[in-house]
Amino acid sequence: MIRPEDLLAQPSRFTADVAARCVFVDFESLKDGDPLLVGTLKKERFQQCILDARLADAARAKDLSIQPLGEYCNSLLDHCEMDDGLIVAFSEKELQDLQRLTGRKVK
Repeated sequence: MIRPEDLLAQPSRFTADVAARCVFVDFESLKDGDPLLVGTLKKERFQQCILDARLADAARAKDLSIQPLGEYCNSLLDHCEMDDGLIVAFSEKELQDLQRLTGRKVK
């Protein structure tokens, strides 16, 4: 995982090749709760996914995908591993959530 402040501290690390491998991730949740939705940006493609079935009506109204939280997190990590991808998270909370929800170490 790469934090935005790491990129700002060492901008020479953020080459075009590195950028092409990045998946920018931002979870949204209520205070101290599990993520309810996620936004990702990869190769200029922005996607949003609802992670809580209680928001299914809102997801349908906005034509957003719905996926269970744990399934989404495991899928995200699987794709990053297969594609040699890098997760760039908005904050440490995304890292902590990914590790807690998947039981996998996120670097």
